Amino acid sequence: VTIATKTFIRYDKLQVLIDSIRKFYPTVTIIIADDNRDIKHVQGPHIEQYFMPFGKGWFAGRNLAISQVTTKYVLWVDDDFIFTPRTKVEKLVDVLEKTSLDLVGGAVREVLGYTNMYRQQISVQPGNERGDCLRIRQ
Repeated sequence: VTIATKTFIRYDKLQVLIDSIRKFYPTVTIIIADDNRDIKHVQGPHIEQYFMPFGKGWFAGRNLAISQVTTKYVLWVDDDFIFTPRTKVEKLVDVLEKTSLDLVGGAVREVLGYTNMYRQQISVQPGNERGDCLRIRQ
């Protein structure tokens, strides 16, 4: 698994993310797409940082980061996420390995105790010979 993110004007948040990843996954590769004006080189083992022109945007950064992945799976995270003891990347991989799914996700919780969170339920609806459908419920 490779962990990929895009950062813009939040090096402080990015460092917290990296530190939290390293606590639980010390050897995983982290790919960073960076379109900051004032470049800061992020140091550390298994970190790949790619610089883009200033303000290129989230989609360009996502595409750049994903294009550099060489592992079977990639986990996309925002640069202000934090891994906790409840973060279990291996559970996501297990689902991918044991099913025909191509995409899995997990809960994102606010660390400050806020109850607002994005929560969707995605299910696979049987289709026809052209394929199945994903149904998203909020």
